[in-house]
Amino acid sequence: MARIIFRYERSVALSQALTVAAYNFISFQWDEPFFLGKVKTDFNIYVFDSAGNWMDPNSSAFPGFYSTDDNTLTDEPFEILILPPFDGEIHGGANASDYQIVIGKMNDGHAQHIKYINVNGLAVSQEQGAGSIFGHAAARGGQAVAATYYAIPTFPEDFSARGPVTILFDTAGRRLNQPDLRSVPQLTAADGVDTTFFGFDSDGNGWPNFIGTSAAAPNAAAVTALTLQAAGGPGSLKPQKLYSVLQQTATPIPMPNDRTHAGARTGPVTFSADGDWTRWSRYFGLSVDGQSRSAVKSVSINTTNASLLFSTNPNRFHIGDSNGVALADITRTVSPDSSTFTLTFAPGKFGPGSTLRFGMSVYNPLQGSTQEDPDRLRGATITTKLEDGTVFRSTVAADPKLPVNQSTGAGLVNAAAATRKAQQRGWGAD
Repeated sequence: MARIIFRYERSVALSQALTVAAYNFISFQWDEPFFLGKVKTDFNIYVFDSAGNWMDPNSSAFPGFYSTDDNTLTDEPFEILILPPFDGEIHGGANASDYQIVIGKMNDGHAQHIKYINVNGLAVSQEQGAGSIFGHAAARGGQAVAATYYAIPTFPEDFSARGPVTILFDTAGRRLNQPDLRSVPQLTAADGVDTTFFGFDSDGNGWPNFIGTSAAAPNAAAVTALTLQAAGGPGSLKPQKLYSVLQQTATPIPMPNDRTHAGARTGPVTFSADGDWTRWSRYFGLSVDGQSRSAVKSVSINTTNASLLFSTNPNRFHIGDSNGVALADITRTVSPDSSTFTLTFAPGKFGPGSTLRFGMSVYNPLQGSTQEDPDRLRGATITTKLEDGTVFRSTVAADPKLPVNQSTGAGLVNAAAATRKAQQRGWGAD
């Protein structure tokens, strides 16, 4: 999910670049309560193409939809945007389109924070990184459940939303003196398990796999039921005590809270990974120090230690912004075992001060789908060869991992440990 949060001043409009692929439903909300007669701020969303031309939502030429209603009349602090790739502007051959989104404040209402969430879509915002959990998953007294693919329990699914959630109003619509910051998700459970009728065969064993947090939550509920049974049955554990058992016995899945950046310095070359989508033509970056004594001959990325492979499909490579080097100057190869991706540059073309951004699919063979969050590249080896024969190697690093974090909470629910804990004397007491 792409996500972003802003602070507004009065009568300010903000513009954001947004690159989309596939079909995107984007929800905009701000800090006023619904249906209590208290919406005093009117925001409108406007869409422009990459050249700055306004895209009329009522025109048959516009491929999507966006609302422009008066929020003070609807009493809803809410606008929506439906945005697919635009046939008139396909970026980098990656079936992705660049847009400009303008968030316009139409009156002098007092709202100061606005946030938009891309719901189960694929888009990269100019700025992003705010928590994207909302609705019942953020309710006090419940447990939000992240998803991890059953065969890769060391990472959450890339689509699994992260926290935290900030609650600004009570149920009567009164602004809280201090915002209620809720640490969600609290737990993680497996998705991608086999079913007899639903999903698609992601692991190639002939049975469909159910993917999503909608699959993970029932698995967490099953562990919860076993834990309650072990404690003595219905009523033997109150909800908060039951949650405590599940969290204390969960298997941690350490993650950094910020998973959007990874990188390495390899001699005069800086390597970076940023964003949400590896095929996006600006996901990977290379830059050559302006003081380098030689041009760069090649840069290789080996992902063996990251448990990722590179796609051999030539259509998965896309070049974005560059300085000093063009697509015609680059030869790209994938090793026979798909573990190493190499860019080789024409003589003298990737020299001091040159920069390049590009996209390329990487995936875990146990799942087969593109892996997006940059911290998944942690441990990959970057090898830089200069034209003078010098070779440099370094390892990709990301932010430090935290055992309890905003992506996986306390960790993966553990039925064996939770049931043992629930059977211990005293857990059923108030």
